[in-house]
Amino acid sequence: MSEANWFAAAEARWAHLPEGEDRDRRVAKTYADIQHEAEQVALGLPELDNAEKKNLLDEAVLDIWLQLG
Repeated sequence: MSEANWFAAAEARWAHLPEGEDRDRRVAKTYADIQHEAEQVALGLPELDNAEKKNLLDEAVLDIWLQLG
């Protein structure tokens, strides 16, 4: 999940509130919480070995080919 997705998720969480400082503050706090959680998860993941890195790159290339033709 990218940082743009984190922000969109935080905005969606508080979309029911009227626009203003309170909503902006809550969105910013939720975004920071999501970012912190993502960083903690990333720190706990084991480092990928070369075969796993290659597989991820292969998947990314195939995905790009499917999207762009």
